[in-house]
Amino acid sequence: MSHPWKRSSVSFVLLLSPLVFADTQSEDNQEPEEREEEVVQVEGKAYFTEMDEDTERLMQVPGIGNDPLAALDALPGVSLQSFGEGPAVRGSAPEDNQYLVNGMPVGYLFHFMGYSIFDEESIRSFDLKTGAFEADKGQSVGAILDVELREPRNQELGGAINLSFLNAGGIIEGAITENQSFYASYRKSTLTFFGPIITGNQEEDPENGLIVDKFPDSQDYYGVYHWDINDNNALDIRAIGARDELGFEITDKADAVNDDPALEGNLGLLLHFDSLAADWTSRLGSNGTLKTTASYLTLTADQTVGSDNTVEVTTEDVNLKSEYSLFASDSHLLVFGAEQRYSNGYYDIDLLYQPCSRFDPDCSLSGGIRTQAKGNEQARFDAIYVKDEWAINNAATLISGLRASVDDFTEESHLEPRLKLEYRNSYDTLFTAAYGKHHKFPEWGDLIEDLGNPDLKNIKSTHYVLGVEQETFTGWTFSAETYYKEMDDLVISVDDGRNYTNDASGEAYGLELLIERASFNRLSGWLSIGMARSKRTDEINDVTSDFSLDKPLMINLVANYQLSERWSTGIKAQYESGDLITPITGGEPYDNPQFAGFYEPQYGEPFSERLPATYTVDYRIEYSNNRNYTFYLDVLNLVDVGAVTYDYNEDYSERKKVEDEGLGLLPILGFEWEF
Repeated sequence: MSHPWKRSSVSFVLLLSPLVFADTQSEDNQEPEEREEEVVQVEGKAYFTEMDEDTERLMQVPGIGNDPLAALDALPGVSLQSFGEGPAVRGSAPEDNQYLVNGMPVGYLFHFMGYSIFDEESIRSFDLKTGAFEADKGQSVGAILDVELREPRNQELGGAINLSFLNAGGIIEGAITENQSFYASYRKSTLTFFGPIITGNQEEDPENGLIVDKFPDSQDYYGVYHWDINDNNALDIRAIGARDELGFEITDKADAVNDDPALEGNLGLLLHFDSLAADWTSRLGSNGTLKTTASYLTLTADQTVGSDNTVEVTTEDVNLKSEYSLFASDSHLLVFGAEQRYSNGYYDIDLLYQPCSRFDPDCSLSGGIRTQAKGNEQARFDAIYVKDEWAINNAATLISGLRASVDDFTEESHLEPRLKLEYRNSYDTLFTAAYGKHHKFPEWGDLIEDLGNPDLKNIKSTHYVLGVEQETFTGWTFSAETYYKEMDDLVISVDDGRNYTNDASGEAYGLELLIERASFNRLSGWLSIGMARSKRTDEINDVTSDFSLDKPLMINLVANYQLSERWSTGIKAQYESGDLITPITGGEPYDNPQFAGFYEPQYGEPFSERLPATYTVDYRIEYSNNRNYTFYLDVLNLVDVGAVTYDYNEDYSERKKVEDEGLGLLPILGFEWEF
């Protein structure tokens, strides 16, 4: 685990600025737009203004509160982390992923409470690329989550209002003129209202020593404007933003203070971002499309921990991406693209600090030394890519690509090939094979002078994927995918004055099975099984151990049943291997006199002990009246078995196993009215 400020600052992104040539039209936008146009133009337009079929299926997952992105953890190989950290995918950490909205970076996708910054009203699709992704995507050694917002509908003014125990908000949408339309939405967490009611307005919990100064307060907004300038040109403008804030006072009664005495005092976190993006899409001739996108993003994270530890980080990023897509023939699609990103980041940090990475079991403030750092950093990233999608014949398709990139901070350049082959036989069985080389810029907190090592290199990874999928005439789909990925130049903390080095490596491999049933006799759903291992090697000490987020077995069952025309119900059951922990072997008094009387835990072999597996069941029942209004009840943790943790005495000489109550049974009643 790493420092709280390094995570909550969303990796202290320093990205971006404009480039001059280039091309971007997301793949989701290219093929359907060109091909649908020849059939019926209205259908082609509807493709962009409505949620796609795959996302609609995910909307049926119980327990997600009408949040499509919350359904991620029902997919194979995905484990959503707490506190809005995002998903761990196929043996990689959340910070290894890249998060995009319509192809552009976004501040963050998940609020503190775990639900996303978007609702069902805005999303057309989201694409989780778990490995060996194509040449138009970069800056990730894990996965890429690419959310596409739909275009506004050209309709009479209307919208929707929604209210639940988690949040409340609404959207308004409609036509401005015959060829211009818009929608705009705003939501706010209702926990600031319901929280005190649920806790009985108790200021202090004598058991955990917490005083709630501010219940988690989340807000988000988005707006999209679309203009069909003429038959060949269109303009889209998107504004997106979110804000999260919370505050606690941690007293000396808290167990956390015994583990890390520097935490005593205030814990406050404010995180917010605002972004603005514009897309210009032009048809060039009968077979070509040029899409150019410019965006601006500002992200701020302010954190206070204990009595005298503060972190303030602000980044300003400018992006330009352009992509030209050309149907060279009915069976050949060529894509040429370029990106340029500039970033400027400002930081003011004053805290007890010790270098800490995913290899370390303990990242306590109390074990650190007082460190102050103030300044700004700048970086520029350039990339060009080419992609070739060739339908060799009716059975085989080859997607090949090459991505070249450079950044002026590490002064490293990369030339990364990508390859994917798809083959469908006469029995309608689809076989896939994919390969790709990828890299990611290090976390900025690991690069800053005084806190990190400015000489770090980019993290690198090579992905291999094999898959098979069989669809049947009876509506069943069976699929299996196996993967292997190598990771090099991983960042590890050191105590020789350099703080961090690239002297670590890793590997992840696994098999994912999916059995899905389309709606039949009112019943639909899927079963997914993920079997995986992920390991990391400390090359300095020649020690290999399980990765801290390793999950050898994850099973998800989603079942939905249409009770009647208006009533539906469903369950989501999940089994997941327990978390890895590092056993504490004892304690030693802190050297820092500020923490006299407290003991610093001494750790055994890193991540060598696994907690018991967990099993949870969520339930949903919904009533919908001809799409005018909908009532739903999500019951989270209807069954919650296996979550445990350990409590230690003051000097860590004894421990006892205790049940981790978590959030407990959590009913979420929601209402939506469309007008």
